[in-house]
Parts: sequence; structure tokens; C-alpha cells
Amino acid sequence: LIFLHMLPGAERLRAIPRLRELAGDLAPLLPLVSQRLGRLFADVARLPRSDDAEHVMAEGLAEFCAKLLRESSPSVVIVDDVQWLDSGSRRVLTKLADRVAEDAVLFVLASRSGTYLGSEAVARPFGDDVVDIELGPLRESDLALLVSGHLGGAHVSAELVERVLNIWDGT
Repeated sequence: LIFLHMLPGAERLRAIPRLRELAGDLAPLLPLVSQRLGRLFADVARLPRSDDAEHVMAEGLAEFCAKLLRESSPSVVIVDDVQWLDSGSRRVLTKLADRVAEDAVLFVLASRSGTYLGSEAVARPFGDDVVDIELGPLRESDLALLVSGHLGGAHVSAELVERVLNIWDGT
């Protein structure tokens, strides 16, 4: 929830209670997700231990994310390097996709060529709406624009682009 810290003060003050309201009964799960959420929900009672903790966590996190996406609809969910998702994260993503299937939510999943993204496990929750687009390597001129944009529009020398190319594998 990095976006909360980027909001101007007055908007942040309005967003935090709304976030807590959306969390509702799911609030005890959220401190387990990140330190920021832990601070935001520090006053919430902790969950008791459960043999079904992984299932409870996946269901709860998917439901909370679905509420957030519906609240901010239309929304885009971007997951990069999807081939590295662990089984728990895939479970949450699958449940989330199912919960927001009828909402204005676009999922953009990126993976290396020839890897996991085309597999049935990832594509199934998205039904027939999966579009597979294979991108080639980034050209030097495009990389220069990307670096310049990241640096606030600063001029990027050919030497800097070359250095970035030397440490980057082009994917």
C-alpha cells in the first residue's frame, strides 16, 4: 500500500479510515502481509493459530484485494515475473481473478518468453480473455527513454545506456 504514502495529507487522512472499513473482518490477516499494513492495523487482535491458516490467508487476502479493486474500479493489476510466483501467491491471484471477473479490472501478467505464463495454472481463471503478447528485447533508444523518464527527464548519455545494457540482460 505504498500509494497511501504518496497521497497528499488530507487525502491520506480520508483514505486510511476507508481502508480500515474495507478490511472489516479481514483486518486481523493484514498485519501478516506487510509491515506497513501491520502498522496500520496494529490495534487489531491477532488471529489464533489454525491448521487451515494457508487457506484462510488466501481467501482473506483475495477478498480484501477484491474489495480494494472494486472500490477503485476501473483498476489494473500488474504482476511481473509471474513465473516466480509461489503456490500461495498463485492461489491468491486465482481467487482474486475469480472474485473480480465481472468487474472492470485488467490483469497484466508478465513473464520471460517460454516460461510459466502460458500454463494452464495461470491462464485458467482468466477464461477466454487471455491475450498473449510476446515482446522482443528493448532497443537502446527505448532504454534511453526509459532511463531518462526514471531520472525525471534528464539527458541520458550513450555511455550510461551502455552501462545499463552491460548489467541488464534485455528482458
